[in-house]
Amino acid sequence: MPVRLIFTIILMVLVACFTGFNLTNKCDVWLFNTFKDVPVVVTILISFIAGVVVALFSSLIARTRNAESKSDSLKKAGRKGKEKNISTQIPTSSDPDYKG
Repeated sequence: MPVRLIFTIILMVLVACFTGFNLTNKCDVWLFNTFKDVPVVVTILISFIAGVVVALFSSLIARTRNAESKSDSLKKAGRKGKEKNISTQIPTSSDPDYKG
């Protein structure tokens, strides 16, 4: 637990230093409109947040597709399993034809 806390604090200090040193660096950004003199840090943060949102939606879509394909394969396996069980039943001691 303390290792995670120390790592998080170090990471926050590095992000703060990066932000502080790059506040004066500015650029123009075009996104259906030209935004002039946008700090580079803001551009990086918006790009990061957009990437996280796209990755979240992508993982949710992949997870729902996996769940659908697993349920379909389980349904198919269930049908095949029932067919196998009918044709290859193993006699038990309660069966009258059992010769154990």
